Order: sequence, then structure tokens, then C-alpha cells
Amino acid sequence: MPRTVPARAAVRPAAAASAPPPWRRRYVFPAGYRILAGLVSLLLLLTGAVVVPSPAWAEPQSAPIAGAGSTWSEVMVNSWRAAVRGRGLVVNYVGGGSTLGRNEFADGNFDFAVSETPYGLDDAFVESDQPPANRPFGYLPVAAGGLAFMYNLQINGRRITNLRLSGDTIARIFTKDITRWDDPRIKADNPALDLPPQDITPVVRSDGSGTTVQLTRWMSTQYPDRWNSFCQARGGTPPCGATAYFRSQGFVSQPLSNGVAGYVAQGGVNGAIGYVETRYALQHDLPVVKVLNQAGYYVGPTADAVAVALTKAEIVDNPSDPTVHLTQKLDHVYTNPDRRAYPLSSYAYMIVPRTFQDSFGAGEGYTLAEFASFGLCEGQQSAPTFGLAPLPLNLVRAGFDQIERIPGAVVRNNPVATCANPTFSPDGTNTLLLTAGQPPECDNRSTGQQCPSASQPVPTTTTLTASSASIGFGEPVTLTAVVVPARATGRVQFRQGVARTLIGSPVEVGADGTASITTSDLPRGSYDLSAVFTPLSANYGASTSESVGITVGAPPADANSTRITAAVAPGTFSLATSDAAALTGGVVGGSATGTLAEVTVVDLRGTNSGWNVTGQVENFTHDGQPGATILGAQLGWTPTAHKTDGSGDVLAGSPVAAGTTRGGLAEGVTLCSARPDSSAGTFACGAGLVLDIPDTAVPGPYSATLTLTLV
Repeated sequence: MPRTVPARAAVRPAAAASAPPPWRRRYVFPAGYRILAGLVSLLLLLTGAVVVPSPAWAEPQSAPIAGAGSTWSEVMVNSWRAAVRGRGLVVNYVGGGSTLGRNEFADGNFDFAVSETPYGLDDAFVESDQPPANRPFGYLPVAAGGLAFMYNLQINGRRITNLRLSGDTIARIFTKDITRWDDPRIKADNPALDLPPQDITPVVRSDGSGTTVQLTRWMSTQYPDRWNSFCQARGGTPPCGATAYFRSQGFVSQPLSNGVAGYVAQGGVNGAIGYVETRYALQHDLPVVKVLNQAGYYVGPTADAVAVALTKAEIVDNPSDPTVHLTQKLDHVYTNPDRRAYPLSSYAYMIVPRTFQDSFGAGEGYTLAEFASFGLCEGQQSAPTFGLAPLPLNLVRAGFDQIERIPGAVVRNNPVATCANPTFSPDGTNTLLLTAGQPPECDNRSTGQQCPSASQPVPTTTTLTASSASIGFGEPVTLTAVVVPARATGRVQFRQGVARTLIGSPVEVGADGTASITTSDLPRGSYDLSAVFTPLSANYGASTSESVGITVGAPPADANSTRITAAVAPGTFSLATSDAAALTGGVVGGSATGTLAEVTVVDLRGTNSGWNVTGQVENFTHDGQPGATILGAQLGWTPTAHKTDGSGDVLAGSPVAAGTTRGGLAEGVTLCSARPDSSAGTFACGAGLVLDIPDTAVPGPYSATLTLTLV
């Protein structure tokens, strides 16, 4: 409950005002406090609030939505759909390809689309793919990945797994300038390999695809002379840009990425190489090429390497040209000087509306914005599971800019502060660039060395299905896990809820890669299920499925009922503000200083899921002259934080300079935070305060409200 306590505040000029928010803790001058002539007295009102999931009736009304498009992103989008279902959000998705998604969105048949290719691609070989949709829209980054070069090459019956290629060599292979594996230019990339006199069999897409766009956009940008020559010889008119339809004369061509991967994976096709999304190589247990980057290192399309490369992604800002506005510009991604960067990295778009139209109303807008926000944040944690990469901070910020423009969206101050994206911390620190691993020196071209074949365990993936998403209490449900590759031997453990409570005993994986269990013991409620695969051999890696939502109904009514009551005290997750806040020494045209006394954060929830305390100040108002104000942005702080007790750790927020008019305390910033897996305990957070007082301020007492929010 709010409490009124005395606080001394002798400041001089002061700050501006706005309507006080709901929860607040006020600090008032004690009786007899006198205003000094020519000075301004300041009163800072402090608000403490804990934000917890609201009941459904307190949220804006949601409505089911539907999207269509990319098959590349489909598996991750579907995992998001399952995750948000427990939050009351219903999202449907049809993965019929990027072109389908763009067409259906343009026609108003779907609420959103997902595509690797924007509207109106200036295709090198065919007329424009399609003009922009006849409805206002924006491009929202949604899924990142690297274009992988999957290959099947053997030397004397031994599979090669450490092949390296420069960009120029790759461009020559896919323009038919290099046709044999023992070409001197390939040998230069691979000094440790005795490459065979074997023909190269490049495999390309026979249908229009985003992967072909990625390959040809990269070649047209980085190797324009070679690409223009190839393009012109096949009927294009230089200068040639990207194309979705590869001119496949002289190449093996296959429909869909699965077709390309399947052909390369055939045991009898020694020397084949094709371009696919990374997950297809993982599914077929085949290696991918390490590509030479700008720093002179050969790097594979790992999640970190792709995310690091995309920190240099740019977004075209040209509202006058809807064919390019908000599309990605990857020139600096291809040439990222970071030694960890994978050059052929890009991302897919979610295409979202900017106006209400037809059946897209406020409920649909709210659902879409919440779904997209989940995808940018928590949803990115699962990206590596699907052979994708988490979006880095620059693209997440760009994504939130577009979410704010979705009609019906709930706009939040500083959404990055509560975003559980694995590439950055709540205070905006780009942790990706601090933690991503460095490539080994044996992959440094200048050393003349080559790393040996990797002896890493074969990655596995585990998927989970339930026989029903909704059952009555006590009814049976069958859970089935599928482990890929099927030859991986081991056991599957089924689990429930955030505490991952075990369901039954571990189940052996069968010869077909499946394991299942039927249970009638699930408790009442709505929660997620998961399956964890533990291999019996070190040759294979462990894996955990994406969550699957389930609702278990209430038990049958009983004529004999007993009412049970319980008193629950607050404290497992709480924010307690201190009894003092003061700024003193202020004078017109000068500054006032003071201290935000420490607040206490308690997190004993047991989930260890992380938290964040943000602060936002209103304008300061003159107690006697309501029209006299000082902007809240004139207040700055230097946060402090320390642990009082527990196993977790706390991080102080970044300092905010007084007078910061955008992104500062007037808009909301982090006071302190705790990362997921390190948030349990009791913590104290405070701040030193500085108020810059304009020389136009009217002397006298001022007050403002500072809202502290724990989420």
C-alpha cells in the first residue's frame, strides 16, 4: 500500500509536470519547511510498482490472426505460435513459401506474411516478382540465418568435413568457371587436403527461392563482373542484380531446399555442393563450407557467426520508394571486419500492416504486435535449435519501431529493457559482441594452416507432439518425441511446466527415432510440455524439443465440497521503495543533486527467470504555479546496485545524463536488472540524482513523480 512519509528537499530551480500515474509513494515537506527567496524547493514523488501477468479481462481484447509465407522460418514461427497460445494469443500460419505469403497479404487474405524477399524485387531474369501490397505495411526483422554450402566430398572413401572456400571460389563454382575439386584455387584454400581430380556437381534450386536471392544478391554485390558475365550469357541484361530463379543450364536443379539437400546427401553423388538453409545440412548430417571472411578467417554459418555479421546490417530509409523502403542492405554484412562474422548472412521479414483494413481490427493488431514482440525477444532463444541465429540488438530495435506502428499495438517504453533476447542485456549492452567465440588460428588464412576434421558429436533435434491439446482431468494423453537422426540411440525424458517436472520414467528411443508415453496423471491447468533427449553415445549431441501447450480440465464436481482458504503474504517477487528521496542545492540556472535511496528487490519465485527495474520521471510542477514546469528529462542519475542475499547477481543500469531529452529518464530507463538463471535473492538498487535547472525556471517549490517498475 502507498505510504506518506516526510522527505526533505531543498533544490532551487526544478522540473516539469504531467498527470501522476496510478501507484505512487509520495514524499511531502515536513511542517514548517520554508521556501528560500530566489530558490526553488523540489519534491520528488516516488512510485513503486510490480508488474505481473494481468488477468485476461485486464488486457486489451485479442483476436485470432493468420499469416502465411516462408518455409525457411516456418519451424521457428510455429514454435512461437505454441508458446504464445498459453498467453491467450491464437496465431495460425501456412508455410507455402515467401511468394505465397506476399501475394496473400497483398490481397488482404492474411494478417501478416513472412518472406526472405521484399515486394518488387528487380529480378535479373524475370519481370518484377510483384509490386508492393496495396495497403500500408512495414518490414519487420523476424529470423536470421546463414546461407550454407552443404557438400558431399570424399577422398579415398573418407568423407571430408573441413572444406574451406573463399568467396571468389564459391562465385566461380556457381558460375561454372571452376569445375573440378583439384582446381589450384580450391587447393589454395585447403593446404591440408589432397583434393581429388573429381568433377564438381553444383546443385541449384529449380524453383523461385529466397536462398537463390541470397546467393545472387551476394554475388552481384561482391563479384559483379563475374555475375554480370554469367547473367548476360543466359539472357540477362547487365548490370544484373539478384534473382529468385537461377538459370540452371549446366547445373543439377532441384525443387525446394529439401530437394537440393536430398540430392547432395545421396551417397553416390561424390563431389556435389548446393546452397541451403543450415538446418537442412544438420538434418542430413552433412558438413558445410567454412567461408573466408573480410578478416581473413574461414568461418562456418553458426548462430554466433551469423548474429555477429548482422550487427552491420542496415535498413534502407526511403519512404518515397516503397519498393526499397525498410528493406535490408547487407553490403557491410558481407564485408564485416569482425573475424567471427559469416559473410553470407541475412534475415527474413515479417510483413505487417499499418492500418486497420477489412477484417484486421484492434484485436488482430494487438495479437500481432504481442506475437511479434515475443518473436523478437524470448522467441530468439530457440533460433540455434532450428539452424537459425538470434537477431542482434540493431535489428531488434528496428523491429520494435515497426511494432509500434501496428494499429492496436500496446506501445511500451524502452521495450529492450524487458526483452529476453540472448544477444543483449536489459540495459542494452550488446553481449553478443562480448561473448561470441573467436575462430581458431588454424582457420586464419595467413598462417597457411588448416584445422583438422572436426570430431564434434553429430547434432540432434527432438520434436514433441501431444495426442490432444486439451483433455479432461484424469484423461489419458499420449506424448510422442521424434529424434533426428533416427540412428541416434538414447532415452527421452518428458517434462511439464516451467519447473520441468518429470513425467513418468525415461523412454528408450526406438529404431525409427521415436519414443512415446501415455499418462493420465497430468495436473489441472494450462502449461507447456517438453521432451529431452539424452544420447547413449558420445557420437551424438543432446537436444530438447520446443514446448507444446496443453490444457487439462477441472476434476469432476463433487457434491461434498470443503472451502479452503489461505493467507499469502507478499514477498516472493516484490519491489519496496525507501522512505526518502531528496534533491538539494538547486538554484535557477544551476543544478541540484541528491540521492535516490536504495529500493529493495526480492525474487524468491524459484523460476530464476530474470527481472528488470525501470524508472520513468514525469515533469516537475511548481507547487504554487501549475503552469511553471521543469521537464523530467532534465533529471539524470547514476545507478548503483548490490546483492544483499541469495545466489543471483544484480547489474546496475547505465548512467543517464541530466538533460537527456530522448531515451532518458523522461522515457524510462533501467535502474538495475538480473539476468535469467542468475536472478534469485534480495538486492538493493539506488542512484545518485542530478537535476539541471533552466535559467528560465520560476523560483519556488516543485514536485514530480518517479515511477519504478519491476518486471
